[in-house]
Amino acid sequence: MTVNSTGNLGVAANYPRLNPSETRFSFADNLGWTKGAHTMKFGIDIAHTEDFQRQLINQFGTYSYATLNAFALDFSGNTTGAKNWTTYSQRFGNPEVDTNLVTYGFYGQDQYRLNSRLLLSLGLRYDYSAIPQPTVVNPDYPQTGVINSTKDNIAPRAGLSYSLTRDRKTLLRAGYGIFYARYQTGLINTLFLNNNVYQQSITYNRANAAQLAAGPVYPNNLPSTSFTPPPGTVDIVFASPNLRNPYTYQANLGVERELTSTVSLNVSYLWSRGVRLYGVWDRNVGPLGPPVTYTIFDRSGSVAGTYTTPTYRTPRPDTRYRRISQIDNPGMSYYDGLAVQVNKRFSKGFQASAAYTWSHAIDLNQSTADNNIFFGSTPTSYANGDFRSEKGSAASDVRHRFVVSSIWTPKFSKSTNAWARYLVNNWELSQVTTLQSAKPVNSTTAVSSNAFTGALVSGSLNGLGGGFSRVPFQPVDNLNLDRVYRVDARLAKKLPFTERITGYLEFEAFNVFNTPYDTGRRTDEYSLATGTTNLNFVGSYGSGNSTASSPDGTTARRAQLALRVVF
Repeated sequence: MTVNSTGNLGVAANYPRLNPSETRFSFADNLGWTKGAHTMKFGIDIAHTEDFQRQLINQFGTYSYATLNAFALDFSGNTTGAKNWTTYSQRFGNPEVDTNLVTYGFYGQDQYRLNSRLLLSLGLRYDYSAIPQPTVVNPDYPQTGVINSTKDNIAPRAGLSYSLTRDRKTLLRAGYGIFYARYQTGLINTLFLNNNVYQQSITYNRANAAQLAAGPVYPNNLPSTSFTPPPGTVDIVFASPNLRNPYTYQANLGVERELTSTVSLNVSYLWSRGVRLYGVWDRNVGPLGPPVTYTIFDRSGSVAGTYTTPTYRTPRPDTRYRRISQIDNPGMSYYDGLAVQVNKRFSKGFQASAAYTWSHAIDLNQSTADNNIFFGSTPTSYANGDFRSEKGSAASDVRHRFVVSSIWTPKFSKSTNAWARYLVNNWELSQVTTLQSAKPVNSTTAVSSNAFTGALVSGSLNGLGGGFSRVPFQPVDNLNLDRVYRVDARLAKKLPFTERITGYLEFEAFNVFNTPYDTGRRTDEYSLATGTTNLNFVGSYGSGNSTASSPDGTTARRAQLALRVVF
């Protein structure tokens, strides 16, 4: 349930579920052959992945209310069966889907030592995925029964290592290659389920009288046995006929210098371009409607400016459906980075590494997590199909990162008696210190109902509902999360009980100095006042709302004690 743009209220919408039960079988074989200055390798790998999923997302229904008062009217004393919700959505159908994906990979490479200072590496890889085809097809749109299996995943790769000095203490390394992503079974499941036959997902809008009449009275839901939704309330999703797996061009150029017998310096430039990344657009959209001009108010309540946007309005070209969404490959990503690393190899009981990376990651508002795995019917651009306008810093962009790690295993005594083995020696102290600049997220708008009469969907300034509700007059990913300053450490004691049994007593502390950091922000920057064109600044904008972190659950200091026995 959502009330006044505050979501995740009530019980979870995605349970119960089995998502997924995965069984994987793989076969791989490699052949090596050395002849003269050539070292060649050839190989094949075959993987069979079965994903069985039992899940009917939102099977019990979700209500959205524009205001707390509207929810209160439905929640208590509603003896007349009034319906004050803005939208109601629910999913019906078969919860089980079983997909089998088989991938084939073949490669060959040759390392050729041209002379004592130059080593060349050339390789070629080919991948093919036999994508399962949907077993249930929507006759209104036959393309719901086809998922393209790309056959041109040919990936050349090349690299070199050259000693710049005769003492071989300075090395130049360079590499280039094309790398293809595997097909995501989460995406394949989406294409199986969302054709309005296998499963049906309805969304009712109170602005439409027929949809309001067909919707339930809070807190009830709709029984699946009476699933007869009005026209224009059901979404379908299918793949572009030319859908393919994304790929990247990657290159690096680096120089490594041996400073001492145990210390080396490495400076590298890293470059990557992502191509044919996934995106979603709505094919059931008519010509642009008349524009709407919004008045923008700042934190003090003063007018800060205006914003005019084209609009998407009813009726839809195919009135039988709401969204008819096509998953395509419009996305691009760009990454440039400079990495500097100093390594001290293990000697005299000490090993250390210090690494600094400056980088900038840019994409077309690809989002993260579920939005970039499963996809769905929601367009991924603010303006339908205009993905280039979504270009900005990526959600994974980390501009600065500095990491220092070390391991110290001191030997205080040369004695081998029990006193030395169990108390004085066999200690190990290790730590990882991370200093990292903030990742960015999108500032968003809170629109609780239809922004204007005739909007295609509610909750959207332009009526499309795309672009993850970002503020369209702000840069993509313009709000920083939190910087990371943390030290993780471990103190371990080795206990050699016998020749065959060894114990390790370990004390670990995460974020030793307890410098927690926010992993989430309140992103709503503006809210649209109901019935107006006023965008009011949200006072809580930018404040932290989460310190949750995987896999420990929190970024605050934690400690644990463990005894490990190896035998």
